[in-house]
Amino acid sequence: MKYPNIIIIIIYKDTNIKVNDFNGSYSMGKRHCKWSYRTYLRFLKNGRGSGELCNYKPWITTHDFPSKGKVVRILGRKTHRIHHLLSQYEKIYFLMLDYDPLVEDIKEQYPIPLYMSQLLAAKLGIRHPCVNGFSYVMTTDFMFKREGVWHAVQIKPQAETEKERVQEKFAIEKAYYEKIGVDWQVVTEESLPRHIAENYIWLTSGEALTRLVPNSDKLKKMKSAFLELYADYSIPFQTILSAMDEMCAVAKGTTMQLFKSCIQDESIKLNLAEELFLTEPRTPENCLKRNIVC
Repeated sequence: MKYPNIIIIIIYKDTNIKVNDFNGSYSMGKRHCKWSYRTYLRFLKNGRGSGELCNYKPWITTHDFPSKGKVVRILGRKTHRIHHLLSQYEKIYFLMLDYDPLVEDIKEQYPIPLYMSQLLAAKLGIRHPCVNGFSYVMTTDFMFKREGVWHAVQIKPQAETEKERVQEKFAIEKAYYEKIGVDWQVVTEESLPRHIAENYIWLTSGEALTRLVPNSDKLKKMKSAFLELYADYSIPFQTILSAMDEMCAVAKGTTMQLFKSCIQDESIKLNLAEELFLTEPRTPENCLKRNIVC
């Protein structure tokens, strides 16, 4: 989103504020940068929060924000850029979006224009979030386009959603997206089916395949041989894994990482929204009935 030329900025200077929403600062990699109006202008000048697909720049990056969870940088299949995710739940939700064939674009840490959140906060009678006495830009975890329609999603642990201050921020966020006509929702860990989360955690776990098999020619031959064996229903999946590891003289588990890579590049198609069965007999009948690795 491009910000208008005229921006109304209300600077809060409240000396009675003792607890700040971001503990008073952004953690800027090896630097420690106080949030301020100057920081805000620099972020705008650098194009944060603007752009499409590979050109989008998130308002917050993993270098800036001291998240309580595990921060993740991951290459997007759709956008072909690095995405900055601030928790494990954000990672899982991002992967769900990235593997959804109907999703066209994904923007993480998407900013609400400061002048809009301030006006809405005033209208709702809610104190606008601020750090060191200066208002900060509120962000939405994901803004994504699916079948030509934009959707906004905020990811929060269920326990956090029950806090009064969090609900106040939600009210500002909800009012903004209602105003611009974009569907907005809060997603918690309880909204994510356990088997889906487990599928995506499993899919992205383990050592990088290129590190296990650094020789690209060897990796290409391994993939060709694996797919040929995989197409033969008479060979149990576990047999393929152990035989390939031994035949190619690679570390145990390398062929499993190759299998995951084939799912990621869609050489093998599995429904990751369903529970996976890795050990059941690989027959055409079973594959039709259940989400078996076939």
